Amino acid sequence: MTIPIQGAKPSMPSAPTKPDVPGSRKADAPGQAVRAQTPAMIQKAVGAGGVRSAADGIAILRQKLEEKMASFGVTFATRLDPNFEPPTAEEVANRILGFVENRLRLEQAEGADPARLEKLLGQARQGIEAGYGEAREIIGALGMMTEKLAAEINDGFERVQAGLARLAEMFLGTPAADDSGAE
Repeated sequence: MTIPIQGAKPSMPSAPTKPDVPGSRKADAPGQAVRAQTPAMIQKAVGAGGVRSAADGIAILRQKLEEKMASFGVTFATRLDPNFEPPTAEEVANRILGFVENRLRLEQAEGADPARLEKLLGQARQGIEAGYGEAREIIGALGMMTEKLAAEINDGFERVQAGLARLAEMFLGTPAADDSGAE
C-alpha cells in the first residue's frame, strides 16, 4: 500500500496500464511480484456477505498460495465439487513441499549447481512467506480470522518451514537461511 506524502506530486506511469483488479499481479522485474490489491479492494470485490465461513477463508489462503506457486510454473486444478472439504494444514504443507521438491529435483537432474538450488529454495521460501502473510492479512481484513483458522494457518506454515529445512538438508547438505539467495 502506498502512503501519500504531503506536497508530493503523484508519479504517472510511462505507459498505459490496466487498472488494478483484485487478485491480479504486476511485476517490476522478472521474478518480483508486486501486490496489486488492498484488503479493502478484495472486500469490495467479494461483496457484502461473500465470505461466510472458515472454508471461504481457507479458499483465500489457497488462492494466495497458488499465485505464489505459479512463479514455479505450478498450477492447481479448480474443484467445482459442492462437497469439497478444505484441505488440512498437513495436506496443504505436503502439496506445497511436493511442488518445491519436484522443482528442485528437476533442476538438479538438469545439472543445476548448489548455488542455483539454494537460490530456488530461497525464492520458494519467500514466495510461501509472502503468500501466507497476504492471506492472513486478507482474511483478517474480511473479519474472517478466528482462533481456530489462525491456528490452522500457523500449523500449515510451520509444517512448510520444517519441510523447507529438510529439503535444504537433502539438496544442499545444510539448512538454508530464510533469505538464501532470493532476489
